[in-house]
Amino acid sequence: KTGLENDLHSVFEGFLKSQFFTVLAACVIYIFGVFYIGFYITSIAYLILIMSFLKVPLKNSVLTVFVLGLVIYFVFTMFLKVPLPVGIVFE
Repeated sequence: KTGLENDLHSVFEGFLKSQFFTVLAACVIYIFGVFYIGFYITSIAYLILIMSFLKVPLKNSVLTVFVLGLVIYFVFTMFLKVPLPVGIVFE
């Protein structure tokens, strides 16, 4: 015996397939959403939907979306002057 053990089962012990594939699908939809309706709207919708799906308390979700929105806006748009996608719907 080499002293090595296969711990693959213990690593994925609490793995929830439905939760994983739902979040994965939401990420793919997010990518298309950024292209069509823009970064800010898609990001807010994505965060709200994912956090409600993962059962994050509403107070924490609202606070997170608000703070992240402000931080992203001021850092990327105001400070760094990086143009974020507005989406082809709003061009």
